[in-house]
Amino acid sequence: MKEHAGALAHGDVYVVATLNPDGSESGKPRSRRESARNQAAAGVIDADRDGRINEDPPVDLDEDGRILWMRVKNPAAGSGLTAEYVVEEGDPRVMRRADRGKGERAVYALLPECRDADGDGLFGEDGFEGVELDRNFPYHWPEFRDESGKVPLSEPETRGLAAWMVGHPNIVGVVVYAPADNLVNVPPGGKMDETGEAPTTNHVLDADRGVYERVGEKFREITKQKEAPTRDNEGTLQGWAYAQLGVWSFSTPVWVRPDQLKQEEKKEEKKEEPKAEKKEEPVKEGESKPEKGDDAPAKAAPKKIDSEEGKWVSYSDGLVASGKAAGFVDWKPFKHPQLGDVEIGGFLPGFRVDVPENEVARLAAEQAKFVADLLEKTPRLVVRPAIVEQLGSEVWRVSVEAVNEGLLPTRTAMGVKVRRLPPTRWTIGLERARVLAGDRVVRADSVAAGGDLRAAWTITGSEGERVKVMLESPECGMQEVEVVLGAGEKKEGRP
Repeated sequence: MKEHAGALAHGDVYVVATLNPDGSESGKPRSRRESARNQAAAGVIDADRDGRINEDPPVDLDEDGRILWMRVKNPAAGSGLTAEYVVEEGDPRVMRRADRGKGERAVYALLPECRDADGDGLFGEDGFEGVELDRNFPYHWPEFRDESGKVPLSEPETRGLAAWMVGHPNIVGVVVYAPADNLVNVPPGGKMDETGEAPTTNHVLDADRGVYERVGEKFREITKQKEAPTRDNEGTLQGWAYAQLGVWSFSTPVWVRPDQLKQEEKKEEKKEEPKAEKKEEPVKEGESKPEKGDDAPAKAAPKKIDSEEGKWVSYSDGLVASGKAAGFVDWKPFKHPQLGDVEIGGFLPGFRVDVPENEVARLAAEQAKFVADLLEKTPRLVVRPAIVEQLGSEVWRVSVEAVNEGLLPTRTAMGVKVRRLPPTRWTIGLERARVLAGDRVVRADSVAAGGDLRAAWTITGSEGERVKVMLESPECGMQEVEVVLGAGEKKEGRP
């Protein structure tokens, strides 16, 4: 943020570097929801409900030092496996879910490399994975997913973060670095859940959608991202921060595949003069004239795979072609001790979420620039000089105004709806009997970007008396104005 130090004049940045310290290894956050703390009662998941913990985890069956995936063709009845996948036409390495709407018949079961260690007919169902922290927040909490936890905020990490955020009413926005995105994929508006009180999954209120469009446009300009992964935001920090706390809430995975970035248009190169046609050599007696292209037969271009899985396989192939390590391991036959003939291969753990080391500097610079831009957009209530008018002997009119010079309103429409925080308000520091006209407290739920909050009071007082007026905003802080009756130029009035 050194390059953007000026942006800090507009607000503070709170950084939660690692929400899941137990899931980190050697200072590197893990991409999967694994945690040493899962051995403690709070984070344990008994996936098969048999009263035993972690007794049937994924295992390295072929002992190659890594746990990959296992595909089982036409799994036998009674195996406990269900075929849900087909291979992609054009590349048998690529697995995708069968589209039953198009009449496709599923052929393969796909599951982590594992065995049925406890003899319950289930394979690798009870491993070391614990609660996924970004499914443990109380917004459309996915109750029937094991990874969501026993109850919302059941984990000390999520509970501690939520308590801290609730205790900081000055938080205007949240940027979550998570697998899902709502900056490239601007959330739709208007659809509410069955209670009518909160937006349904991945939605925002119509009145807030314009801000998400503008912020998303700036994000895409900075990062050049044109595509990003999506997933439902049930139980996520991003969903909870918007729908329950009522603050602007954005999410990005930070890194996406190169094909998901907007490529800069190449400048037109100077066209070369056409080369003179090469004269054909005369055909010697007894020889036949070769057909064009016979000396270098053209190879058929591989079929382009448009599925998401196929694009990741293509990305892995590109890494190999450039001399880097593959992220996809080709399927190889294996004799499973219980299932018989299977194949082991697929994507390496973390390949599709771990950030390549050579991309870290670029991504950090982009995110710093984006956060700095957000800071410059935050609401800022600027108090204009108070106006004092003498209306009669010891009768005065005091007028004040605060203008939001930021590019965001002081509160989201969702924040106004949930009413978690008190409104922005002007208060004059006089007892009610001395206020002849005007409410002692003038309120606004939200002050629009470029909008203002005005207040005016007719009061009694002696010339030279000092009267305190207070502007209070949970988001923008407190500002005190001292008005001297009779000081300065006397005005006819103000609109």
